[in-house]
Parts: sequence; C-alpha cells; structure tokens
Amino acid sequence: MAIRNQHWYSLNEGIAYPVDETATGVDDDGLRLQNNIITDLHLRWSNQLGRYAFISSITVTDTFVSITFLVSTTLGTATLKPLVVISEARPVVEGRQYPLDPQADGVSGWITFGSGVSSKTNYRARFSTPQQSFLTARAARSYAPLAVTGMRTLDAATPLEGIVRLQATEPLEIVGEDREIDGILRKVAVVRLIDTAIETTRQDTTTAALQSVFQQFTGPCGKRPDSNTCTKPPIEFINAVGPDCDGVLTVQIKGFALTAKIDGECGVLIDTPVGLFDACLPPQLPSSAGLLPSQYAETNVIPPEPPVEPPVAPPPSESVVIVGSLPYYEGFGDMSGDMFVPIPTSGRWLITLTTGDNTRPTWMSQSLSESFSDNFVPQYALTSESQALRNITLWQGFDVQTVFRRVSVHTRMRPGTVGSKYNTGLVLNYRPHTTIAGRYEYYVAILSYDTQTLRLHYFDGVQLSSAVASVFVPGIRLDDWYRISATVLPGTATTETKISVQIIGLTIPTVFAEFGPIVVTNYRPSVGRIGFYADKSVSEFGYFYLEEVNA
Repeated sequence: MAIRNQHWYSLNEGIAYPVDETATGVDDDGLRLQNNIITDLHLRWSNQLGRYAFISSITVTDTFVSITFLVSTTLGTATLKPLVVISEARPVVEGRQYPLDPQADGVSGWITFGSGVSSKTNYRARFSTPQQSFLTARAARSYAPLAVTGMRTLDAATPLEGIVRLQATEPLEIVGEDREIDGILRKVAVVRLIDTAIETTRQDTTTAALQSVFQQFTGPCGKRPDSNTCTKPPIEFINAVGPDCDGVLTVQIKGFALTAKIDGECGVLIDTPVGLFDACLPPQLPSSAGLLPSQYAETNVIPPEPPVEPPVAPPPSESVVIVGSLPYYEGFGDMSGDMFVPIPTSGRWLITLTTGDNTRPTWMSQSLSESFSDNFVPQYALTSESQALRNITLWQGFDVQTVFRRVSVHTRMRPGTVGSKYNTGLVLNYRPHTTIAGRYEYYVAILSYDTQTLRLHYFDGVQLSSAVASVFVPGIRLDDWYRISATVLPGTATTETKISVQIIGLTIPTVFAEFGPIVVTNYRPSVGRIGFYADKSVSEFGYFYLEEVNA
C-alpha cells in the first residue's frame, strides 16, 4: 500500500533538494548527483564572501562521509572560496542534524543525511562550477553583515568586538536608555556629562565649594556667548545666519570672485573685478535736468508684445554628437561642489583645501597665476570622507548622454586609518537598472593603490563584476596626483559601446597605462550620469572636465 503522507526527508530523497532546480546536477564525470545523499540543509554566510554557494565534492567510503561547500561571486569559476565542510565517521544517523565546520568567519549551518549514505560504500562526485550544483535559496542564503562590528579609539590598533562593557569616569557617565531613532524605539548607550559638584552638594552641604562641571568645561572665556558676558565676544551672526550646533559658520563665495588664503593671518583675500562704482550706482535724485520723480510729465507706455514661446524640442537621442555647452570645466575654485550630488548610500563629500599645482589643467593654472601678484593660487578639491562606505557623487549637469564623450579628472589617494582602502575612479553611465526596480547599474574605471592596477568593472545593481579590463601599473603611490581619462564611443553594432581608459602620472610623469577600446554590450541606454568613485577610500578630485569626441 502506498504511503500517502511521506516525511519531509523521505520526499527530498526523490528530488534534487537542496540543489537549485535550475542547476544542471551533473558532476565533472557527466553523472547525475544522487538525491538520497543529502535530505536537508541550512547554511548562512556573509554576502561579502560571495553570492552562490554550491556543493564542491561528495565522498562516501566504508569508513566516513565527507562533503565540501564553496561560494562564488558568479555562476562561473571567477572567484571560488571555501565555505564549510563536514566529515563524519560511518555509520551516520539518517535525519540527524550534523553541524557544519565553517571555513570562514560568519558562516554556520547544519546538514542531514539520507539513506544513500548508509547504502553506498564507494561514491564520489566533483563539481567545478556553481552552475552544476548551486544551492536553492530556501536551504542556503547569504546575509548582510552588521554595519558596526567593533569599537575603538582613534589611535587603537585593535577594536573591541563581541560583548564589551563600557565604563566611564567622572564627570562622564554611560547609561542605557530608550531613544526613538527614525521612528523606532531603540535601546542605546548614552554618553553624557554629570554635574558631580551639584549632585554631591545636595547630599552634603559641606562640599558646596566643589567646582561645577559646567565651569570645568567652559573654556578659556569662562562665560557663555549668548549671555553677552565674554570679554572678547565671538561672531554670533552674519546678518541673520548663525553657526551650526558645532559652532561652525561656513561662508561660500560663488560666482565672479577669486579667493586666496592670507599667509600668517586668519583670513581670506577676496579678489573681484567689480568695484564700488559698478556695485553701487550713483544717486538718481534729482535727475540731470533737476527734476524729482513727481515732476516728470505723464506718458503712456505701451508694453511690448510678449515673445513667442519657442517650440519644445524632443530630448536628443544617442546619435546626437554636438552639445553647444561643451566642453564643461569644474575646478571647485569657489569652494563649492553644488553640481555634484552623492547617491543615498554614499558617504559625505567635502570641499578641502589641498596642495600642489596638479588639481587644475596647465592652461587654467597659468591663467589664475597671472591674477595673483605672488603667484599663489588656492587649490581646492572635492574629497570623499567615508572609509567605511562606497563613495559615489554624480555630476548633475546639462548633458543628457554619456557616449561621444571624454571625461578627465586629476585625482590622488590620501593615507587613511587602519582598515581603509586606497583607490579612486570614474563612474560612467550611472542609471536605473533595466529590470530590477530601485537598483542602479554603471561602469567604473578604478585606479587602485592596493593592487597596483587600472581596471574597468561593471556594477550589475548588486555587486561589482570581475574586471572587464585590467592592466598592471607599477609605481602607484599615495599622495601622488594622476590624470584619469575615459572615452566612450558607440560600437559597430547598435548594442555595442567602446570604452577606453588612460592613466597618466602627474607627480611622476613616467607612470602611464591605458587599455581599450573595450567593446561591451550592456552599456546602453546611455542616459545616466558621470561621477567620482572611491570605495572606502579618502580620495581627492581636483577638477572635472567633460568634452565631446567623434568616432
């Protein structure tokens, strides 16, 4: 009589579970994987290790059973990493959950064996690619690791990890309290000052002479600016604009003015070709005829005909080559990066005062030097701040396409803290993903100090692919300036795009490398944005130059 309600493990012996149904299930010898070896599996790992977990090998002998699992970023063999293994002496108990032995941090799981382990004495299977035996998401899936994995002071070499006890000394205290953050009530650690002098005075009147914590941290002024009791009151407001909560008041000078730092002084020199006569018109009362406004003769002024509104032209297609407003140059000389907007998941980008004469093109540096008597021209750069996030900021300019274009930047990588990376690059055609809502895809040219390479990658909305093109560039150094140029042209076929990338050393001119044109088929539609890239790296970008190029 047939069994109507089979056990979960018994059902799995008749199907390919836990191997995904889209996997081939065929080993390197061309034989199909035996379904009754593994009846259940639970496996979790960090998504930083890879995307696809798969069975690498199965061995069943008279004395033991052994299974290994690997993980890969793709379904090919680009990057394979060990994940977990299990090796158990026979006999094994069918249906029992055996723990897996992790081969990387943050990996855990268990496995159950079926009747095939008990009945077979000589079975071996090898799988070289994830496509043969990658695991279904129900049995094995990755997770995003926690954003904060440890805590340390600025100069500490080893962070605190795991369960730690936070301890403070007076007048600091650390307490656990419930605070609402982004609409969610969370248990947080609060670090705050306590006024030990006042608290003690309440208990013992003889200690009234103790110094209050507020007096201890008042600073050299000893007073509060808002009470108007400081001997040297600071600048509180410029017109109606006050400082932020850190006491910082930022002044941005935009447009027609050039600025320079005054050596040895706390100030900035503002140089503008507009004088007082141009800014303040001479008085018009009375007029040249000696008349006041009430003495003018009445006249009928016929308003002019309103201009005809121009027709609305459709947006240009990818075949358009000429854009009248190009070339476009941005050198951050006005200490502003308003045309560059970071993506939501990026770290902060700041305008920083930098050094050297390599932040601008030669023609721009010469032109600015002639306007300063001492040839000192301040140098500014747009700088990525975060050493824990992928920093991307995009140019929000007027250009509507990213083919028939060459973009050039001057950039350098700055030393960071322990654990940071050292790279810099250009983002090309950052646009919404063609099939995944809420995701974005783009190409990026990366100059890496860590690997001494210049590479081109494609971001598929989830992760960076393996290098589409790569060239070894020996001699890359931190704090050296480099010019990175990327040229994008249409390919021979309508679906093809050609990308060329070049690196030239500015601090050391002998450093040079290039590759391309590299033909890709997933670049279009070219309706995205161009921008700067720095993955967990502090990198400076001295200028941005976009120009048109012909095929």
